[in-house]
Amino acid sequence: CTISALDPLSRDHPEWLLGSAEEKPLARGQWFWEPHGDIYCLDTTHPEAQEWLRQNIRSLAERGIRYLKRDFIRDF
Repeated sequence: CTISALDPLSRDHPEWLLGSAEEKPLARGQWFWEPHGDIYCLDTTHPEAQEWLRQNIRSLAERGIRYLKRDFIRDF
């Protein structure tokens, strides 16, 4: 799951994003369209990040979304 640097999550919870010993979070590229910005990978082993992801998917289901298409998958 990629997270934009412009998303409040990246500012509020950088510990939920993958990084390296030298850089946390570690930018994995730039977003394709404007506004351009760094993109990060969500650390899906982090318990709080897992819960955030569950809540977001649950919210979509509660609003009637029945199909979730994973897109923009890259080999990070």
